[in-house]
Amino acid sequence: MFNLYIKSKVFQRYVFSYLIIFFVPFIVMILFIYHQTDETWNNEIEEANRNKLLQASELTYNRIKEMNQISARITYDSDLTPYMVSHPYSSREAIKKLGIYKSSTAIIDEIFLFYRDSQNMYSDRGYYSVDTLLKRILGANDIEKERFLNLIKGLKTPTVLPADYFGSVDNKRKGTMLFLCPIPPHETNKHGTVIYFVQDDVFQNMMHSALGDFEGHVYILNDNNDIITSQNNGGELQFKDLESVDLSAEGISQATIHHTKYSVVTVRSAETGWTFVMAMPTAQFFKKAFHLPMLLLFIAAWLILAGLALALFFAAHQYRPVNRMQERMSVQEPYVRDQCLLKLLGGSWEDPDNIREVCAMSGIVFPYPNFFVVYVSFDDLFSHEAKVRSTLLKKLEGWHLQDAIGFGVELIHDHAIAVLINCLNDKSMENAVRDLEQQKADSGRGATMGVGGIYDDITRVHNSYIEASAATDYKFASGTDTVVYFKPSGAQIGTSGWYQSDIHLKLTQSLKKGNKQAAAETLGMMLHQLKTFRVPIYLLRCYCFDVINIVFRAAASMEYANAALEEKIVNFTSIEDLETLLHQFNEGVCRQAAQNKEMERLLLSEQVMLYIQKHFRESDFSLEGTAAHFKLSESYLSRFIKEKADITFMQYLWELRLNAVKRELEHTVKPIRTIVQEVGYLDTPNFIRKFKKTEGLTPGEYRKRRADML
Repeated sequence: MFNLYIKSKVFQRYVFSYLIIFFVPFIVMILFIYHQTDETWNNEIEEANRNKLLQASELTYNRIKEMNQISARITYDSDLTPYMVSHPYSSREAIKKLGIYKSSTAIIDEIFLFYRDSQNMYSDRGYYSVDTLLKRILGANDIEKERFLNLIKGLKTPTVLPADYFGSVDNKRKGTMLFLCPIPPHETNKHGTVIYFVQDDVFQNMMHSALGDFEGHVYILNDNNDIITSQNNGGELQFKDLESVDLSAEGISQATIHHTKYSVVTVRSAETGWTFVMAMPTAQFFKKAFHLPMLLLFIAAWLILAGLALALFFAAHQYRPVNRMQERMSVQEPYVRDQCLLKLLGGSWEDPDNIREVCAMSGIVFPYPNFFVVYVSFDDLFSHEAKVRSTLLKKLEGWHLQDAIGFGVELIHDHAIAVLINCLNDKSMENAVRDLEQQKADSGRGATMGVGGIYDDITRVHNSYIEASAATDYKFASGTDTVVYFKPSGAQIGTSGWYQSDIHLKLTQSLKKGNKQAAAETLGMMLHQLKTFRVPIYLLRCYCFDVINIVFRAAASMEYANAALEEKIVNFTSIEDLETLLHQFNEGVCRQAAQNKEMERLLLSEQVMLYIQKHFRESDFSLEGTAAHFKLSESYLSRFIKEKADITFMQYLWELRLNAVKRELEHTVKPIRTIVQEVGYLDTPNFIRKFKKTEGLTPGEYRKRRADML
């Protein structure tokens, strides 16, 4: 799965490069030719302008519709009734409510609420008297004031006032359009008006976008053909110059104004009743479309040749590393898979979505809701323990059951296997354990299976892992080749009279495996239990020392010590004090456990490489024998050699033997057959063929050339 994922990424990159190099030039060429066609270009530009006006019309309608909807909500808002907005105690809340309505759309600069029997206008910024708003802010004179008041008091339908409606130089809101929405919106008798202040450039920007890079003018007219707002992008055209054009007819028309031919596009909105007019000089269309046929042919030929050449170049370079990458990914996939499982068992992940995504990339998919872990511990007394472990791991590579799926990973330092099982329910858990027990029995004797608890949260898998590991300690009572559940049925024997032995084992295993989270949870559980006891203080203190002894024994087994902290722990003053100190101590124990594992891994790495270099001359030297010597599975040792040497075990063995033969050829006069047999290769003719394939000449020729060089 991981290999397939990486391959798909490389393939996508190749396809993307191919499309860029090969298809983009053709697209550019087609667009270039298309835009150079005289009459087609002209028609397309005009149709595009019409579509832009339609879009502007629709967008304008949507803006007005938003304001009408806000007005409807204001009408039926109990916080914005005439009483609520005018009452001293509730007016503040009403003003806040208007602010909320204003913030629901970005185009409104300010919102006002006016009731027809009121002398005030209520805004999201406060309230104004009618005179203050109209005269001091909008700069209206008495005539304009009366005209405006008569308008809104008799208003029956939504109306817009252009930005120059109040044309006074004292107008502090210049460039502001007024949208008037009478309320209630769907009733005949209106008792108020919602007034929106909207900056003129809101609609001018839409019109400017419609003009694009072309010179021209755009006008928005109301149903009386009065200008609501306009925008120009150069030119000296005036609206009165369009008197000869029938603006009531929608569509595209041509007009000659001041000896200049214009393309006039007219669109009428059925929803608002507004008319959108765009006028552009048509000569500029052809200037942009000027072309030479020979130039087009040259560019087209160049694009085709360059596209093909670059496509072939990228294809060769994109696919060259694919085979090498596939080989490397096939080797790395099991390693990545094991790392995902080990990280999951160690409790390092907290985000369930991230866990599933990363695991899926390495071929680990969890289709069922529940999880538990089986810990298979092997007995060192059996000489074939590594062989048994290797055989069992191979069986677990594709282990599927009805309602369950399992993934095994080798625990090198523990000489054990952890099997993470994803199952449907308790019954499928029992079936999986029985099947795993049978597989273990078929592989050989000398192993104990510990079964952890079942959890429905993938982030709790590490708890089941610790429990399964702790359960294997019961083998001292039950013997090997047994299955031990972490929660055995029947009465449980307490190790100290107050806590259960399985809790003791879980805390110990958590510390030994360096699982800080599981150790903290188990310690907290034990100390919480102590806090609930009603026993004499001296006895409670003894119980606390039971916990201390468990932690100290685990620390001693890992050679961890912290004298200063240990002294504080034994002199604790309360259970809370003890819990804090033990958590600090446990963090150090877990760090030591991690360091010990890393040191063991480095030591094992050094020992394996030294062992190979020491014994590679033996004729029976093999991957299987090396794995058995170090009690490792063959698959793990194979991946280990690949990781260290970047080649397979057999390739590494061949290089060691080849280099040894070359040294002997250079510094001795021994017969070639003797040299070959001394490095562990019994088939001399076969070795000579491989030597020639690698070096390009036979061993005898190699010896002669080296002698000539000296």
